[in-house]
Amino acid sequence: MNSVILCEGRTDAIILSYYLIKTSGWSFTKKSPKLIQINEKETNQEVNWYTKDNDYLLIFGVGGKDNFENVFQRYIKDVMMNYDQNTGFYKLVILRDKDEKSIEDLIAENNSILGHETKNQKLVTCSYQNRFDMEQEIKLLSIVIPKEDQGALEHVLLSAISENAYDKNIVDKSSVFIESFDGEADEYIGTERLKVKAKLSVVLSVLSPEQVFTEIDKRLCSIEWDKYEKINEHFNLLSCL
Repeated sequence: MNSVILCEGRTDAIILSYYLIKTSGWSFTKKSPKLIQINEKETNQEVNWYTKDNDYLLIFGVGGKDNFENVFQRYIKDVMMNYDQNTGFYKLVILRDKDEKSIEDLIAENNSILGHETKNQKLVTCSYQNRFDMEQEIKLLSIVIPKEDQGALEHVLLSAISENAYDKNIVDKSSVFIESFDGEADEYIGTERLKVKAKLSVVLSVLSPEQVFTEIDKRLCSIEWDKYEKINEHFNLLSCL
């Protein structure tokens, strides 16, 4: 059967793929299921397929928090409506960053997009009618991260790295360094979202200095994220895929 994860951006998609490859046995594949073709995507999106046994998983970085509905309507819903649960999607996860909105508001947005009631961190089974008036089942899961604080996946990664006392010192000093610009680099890191990305980039550069000029996905995957308690705390529900 086929599953899909919709996440906000490229970093989310890279970390999710790394984690699921390491912990659940998924493997990257250049081929999609025979009946599902999702070829068109925007340049700021990350779209990759993975396979395990006879199952397929699509990880779709939608290109920003405001693009979930567009991607769902344009790509995912079409598959759900035209194929049954065995050839379409049987499980769907929406993973969101916890920004200035509450968890309740973000789950409500998911529910509005999906047309079904979901709960944070809980897999629910829903039914719907496809285009051929056949009743289908789909399992839905909403995940908002971090669980406790406002922020993004980058906050979770920094918290995970901080589990080690030695590395925590690097995280703390990297944060102080970025904050020290105090408006002098607003053209580049003028929002909290960009600041936390810069903090993570500085930490990764210190942890893997030989890879400082390599692509971000390779730098991210150079760290054994599956070994961190904080990462497992947020992503262990994905073992259901």
